[in-house]
Amino acid sequence: MNKAHALIFALMMMTVSLAGCFGGDDGDSNDETPTETLNDWQVYSVSSADDLPACNADTNGRLYYVEADNNFQVCKTNGWNYITIQGLAGTDGIDGITGVNGQNGTNGADGQDGANGQNGTNGADGQDGNNGADGQNGTTGADGQNGTTGTDGFNGESVMIQMGTPSSDCLPGSMSYEHGIDNGLIAGDGTLGADEISYTVEMCRQHSMFSLPVIPSGKGISYNGVSLFVGNDQIHGAELWRTDGTSAGTWMVKDIFTGPTGSGLSLDFATKDATLNLGVIYFIANDGIHGSELWKTDGTTSGTVLASDINPGIQGSNLQELTSTGNGLYASATIDSGVSELVRINGDWLQRFQWTDYDSVSDTYTYTTAYQSPNGITDHNNSLTFIAQENGTGEFSLFSANGYPMCLGSNGWDSTPCTPAKEFTNGVDQSVSSLPVLDGEVYFTGNTGSTHQLHKIDSNQNIVLLGNYDSPPKFNTEIGTSITHNGFLLFSADTGTGYELHSTDGTVAGTSIVQDIFSGTTGSNPSQFIISGGDVIFTATAAASGTELYKITYNSGGPTVSIITDLWNGNQNGVAGNIGPLAYGQGVLFIGENSTTGAEIWTTDGTAQGTVCFLDLTNTSYGGMNPMFIIDGKLVMKAVIDSSANPVIVGMYFVEIDEQGMPLIETTITVS
Repeated sequence: MNKAHALIFALMMMTVSLAGCFGGDDGDSNDETPTETLNDWQVYSVSSADDLPACNADTNGRLYYVEADNNFQVCKTNGWNYITIQGLAGTDGIDGITGVNGQNGTNGADGQDGANGQNGTNGADGQDGNNGADGQNGTTGADGQNGTTGTDGFNGESVMIQMGTPSSDCLPGSMSYEHGIDNGLIAGDGTLGADEISYTVEMCRQHSMFSLPVIPSGKGISYNGVSLFVGNDQIHGAELWRTDGTSAGTWMVKDIFTGPTGSGLSLDFATKDATLNLGVIYFIANDGIHGSELWKTDGTTSGTVLASDINPGIQGSNLQELTSTGNGLYASATIDSGVSELVRINGDWLQRFQWTDYDSVSDTYTYTTAYQSPNGITDHNNSLTFIAQENGTGEFSLFSANGYPMCLGSNGWDSTPCTPAKEFTNGVDQSVSSLPVLDGEVYFTGNTGSTHQLHKIDSNQNIVLLGNYDSPPKFNTEIGTSITHNGFLLFSADTGTGYELHSTDGTVAGTSIVQDIFSGTTGSNPSQFIISGGDVIFTATAAASGTELYKITYNSGGPTVSIITDLWNGNQNGVAGNIGPLAYGQGVLFIGENSTTGAEIWTTDGTAQGTVCFLDLTNTSYGGMNPMFIIDGKLVMKAVIDSSANPVIVGMYFVEIDEQGMPLIETTITVS
């Protein structure tokens, strides 16, 4: 390949340089002598100069490429001569792009050592080295003489530990250990007497709870991060209180009726003694000056004020049936006629439904109250339905109006009264609270003289007859005897078997008795309905088990009933009277009893296994215990806080609840 490259290079050089030597110019010439060109030369190649032939007449003028020298030689008369085939130097080309830096070369050889420098200053001493191995022991010396014998010591005494009795306020499982020496008055008897105990270590298990000497009532209202409730500290009477779940955060909001009398307020939404409207709580109270009137609170002392003095004077208006709507508050009030009437309260404005009759002869006006003794006031689907006597005469009728029309005070003062939506021969059955509502439709009953008919009415005043009963359903006369759940209205009613559990889905076919729990005509009187964990839990009475807890579940045929557990075996009542049911995260808290615990707070998750005593406080008989509300992970309950007093002292407990829904237990270790 090198030879081929050299030939190509030689030809290129000859083409460039010899053309100038042997070729003609571009101008005119009269010389017609043939010009010798590169093609007329014969170029030969040899490996080295030693391979060149003899330079003589035969080889004179021959041109040889010598590969070893990478050059050309020509035979002349004076022998072989090197020739340079190279034209004139061309102009420099444009600089090329700078190439990538090459790799660093290897380090050169070390230079010779320089002359020794001057000695430096001495360095600091190094650390001591490790000790060397011990040398061999020398020979044992002779024994010394024995010393004199010492006096005898006292006999040793062992510390003794025995089980003691934990303090009376410690829970089962607590332990007490007494430490001492058995050397007292009765020494060596194997037990520690009182004079022999040096100290005691007690591990006391107690519920994490505290009490306050304030008697609560009602269930309380969760409001703006605190709970409002009615409390009585035996100094101010029953007044408005608040708590955040701590002792320091519990205080009376306002002494509405100054002194020990109490204002008689209630915060019970179920009985409609209180209601929430536009973020403000309205309730009924008596300050001793205005009588029983409408008050409101935002949870602060300054924000707890008289909202409306409906009937000025000490007699008050005897408000009832507070009902919050999108058109203000509706209620029953007694003003100047001595008979309760329907009123609407919108801010500071009071509206009465009185229709005027003008006598032109005497030039006088007669006012007639349209809706007297109103009850069952119910807001539903932008409509108002209630029961009242029209103009104070005749039987009670059902009134219902969509969109709060003029006859219910949306505009003006005087207009035509609303036409009764439904009337019965012996009137509509009166109700102590709001009427049941299912899917925006209101349920009510009326007395035909021979039966009590169950109807429903929607917001367009369409009425449907669903069934007939021997007596008015209990939802008319008792709080907690009906509930809506899972598309059904569940209620207590009598069709000849006594008051038993009935249900309706709003259709005639879907209205029937669920179960005859107490067979015969006595009736089980189902009541105190509460929803927990997807189930409805309630109380009912059966001949064999007495009054116990039941629950409602569902199958394809609708609701079914089963007893949760027979808390007090046999026909004794495990849940007698008002059990104060309170739903919380792990089930329902209620007042239960059996032969072991007496009346205490129990809890149930709807199963027999999950029904246990929540807190066994005392064996003292007391009928006012009640779970009130949950605040900050604590149960607030009304209970005996000191059973040693006579009479017992009742107050409120704050009981911290653990993750299993039971009272949190803490262990305290003390040495005394």
